[in-house]
Amino acid sequence: MAGALVAWRLAEAGYEVVLFEAGPQVNRARAVERFRSSVDRGLDSPYPPSLLAPAPRIDDWESHLRQEGPELFMGVYQRLVGGTTWHWLGTALRFLPEDFRMCSEFGVGVDWPLTYEELEPWYGLAERELGVSGDSNRELGSPRSQDYPMPAIKTALVDRFFKEAVPGGSELFVDLPQARNSVPYAGRPRCCGSASCIPICPIGAKYDASVHVEMAVAAGATLRAGTLVTRLEKGPSGNIERLHFLTGDGATGVDSANLFVVAAHAVESACLLLRSGLSNSSDQVGRNLMGASAQLSWGLSPKAVYPYRAPQATSGCMKYRSGDSRRERAGFLTTISTDGWPQYGPEKVASSFIRQGLRGKKLKEAVVDHVSRQVALVSTCEQLPHPANRVVLAGKWLDSAGLPRPAVRFEEGPYSRRGVEESGRFHQTVLEAVKAELVTHSLAADPAYNLGTTRMGHDSRTSVVDSNLQSHEHSNLYLVGSHVFPTSGTAPPTLTVAALALRLAGHLTSREPSSLPVSSW
Repeated sequence: MAGALVAWRLAEAGYEVVLFEAGPQVNRARAVERFRSSVDRGLDSPYPPSLLAPAPRIDDWESHLRQEGPELFMGVYQRLVGGTTWHWLGTALRFLPEDFRMCSEFGVGVDWPLTYEELEPWYGLAERELGVSGDSNRELGSPRSQDYPMPAIKTALVDRFFKEAVPGGSELFVDLPQARNSVPYAGRPRCCGSASCIPICPIGAKYDASVHVEMAVAAGATLRAGTLVTRLEKGPSGNIERLHFLTGDGATGVDSANLFVVAAHAVESACLLLRSGLSNSSDQVGRNLMGASAQLSWGLSPKAVYPYRAPQATSGCMKYRSGDSRRERAGFLTTISTDGWPQYGPEKVASSFIRQGLRGKKLKEAVVDHVSRQVALVSTCEQLPHPANRVVLAGKWLDSAGLPRPAVRFEEGPYSRRGVEESGRFHQTVLEAVKAELVTHSLAADPAYNLGTTRMGHDSRTSVVDSNLQSHEHSNLYLVGSHVFPTSGTAPPTLTVAALALRLAGHLTSREPSSLPVSSW
């Protein structure tokens, strides 16, 4: 998404733009059919593996990343035209002002080299470009200068159950802003509640970055899908002069440019710079890798609440995102899951009852009763940057494209673990309040978070890019994406990535957000 937004804005401004993407383009209809016909219906099932663009798989954490411990790094991403936005949930929350100043506010982590106030107008532009539905009258802790472009998505029945059953629930759980259409918008239909946002929206009501790739191409950009950039090369001046690439049929090539923007997500961006030997005199490339710790809890409600009839999360609790407690433990966002039990959907419920000997009408009644009462809570906890958590090249261990695999060294840390423990206590209180049965708690990681590795900062000794995302070492090299985040924040990273990408494009074209109209899709 970061690369798509920058490419579109530059092409629109008259730049000659070429987008290199290692992975293939996605045909939505074929991808939906692969998802429907797959056995596990997992994150990866709509998207066949690519030899030129291997990526982590949620069913095998060693499939691409070489895990060097002491703990697994459970982050996934897609190398496709449109990237990981194909299977993101769609929650489009802004960071809190305090997320940008963790060190000065709470004495942990580091401060960002820019403030919420500087990024706020770009957040507004990002919400218009992605198409965010939300309640403009609801205060979520991030001051706004403009309304959401669409009204909020209708609250799911599961959410209404929690809001009514938990004391103070209507204030505790609020509607989440989402990058999916509550009304027809930008030539895309409104959400019809398919409950498969992860891993694919079947109708395109949820935003994915293929939207702005198509807009970039329409504005004159050239798309080179299935073309892997293997390394960047600098010239005598220290600036980047050319890139080297590999295609699926084994052909190699070189291309030159005046300006280079790397937007290949946290792991692959770091690997590209490490293979190229660039922007790393500070030894910061690949360091400060962050994910997100998670607490999952589920049970059966005393009455039918009918999950699987809405986007997979429409309400959440903001209470624990902020506050002085962040001096001691991670802040976290809690969402109400509207798609039943994690990893225990209707097929597995049916299999379980079949093993118990149920058949026919009794089997059908048991499955319907169980599935219709499934409730779940998910809390995602921030992680602090640590230089020992890093991506390096795995040397002799090569991937299917013939390049060194990414090797990951990772440990969660006590700050996040304390946040997870607090979220578990909160889950238990809520599930007791709704009189849930068969309550189960499980620790996990949110695989959608891949952050850090080329962080921004004022000091070139401790960061890779400055506040404008320009490399400290190469004046014509820019990096954009979640890999520039100094800290992880307490919201999904996607909207902040979009805001940073639009801000970078504005910087490169010398245009302020107030001068940029809404797209004419």
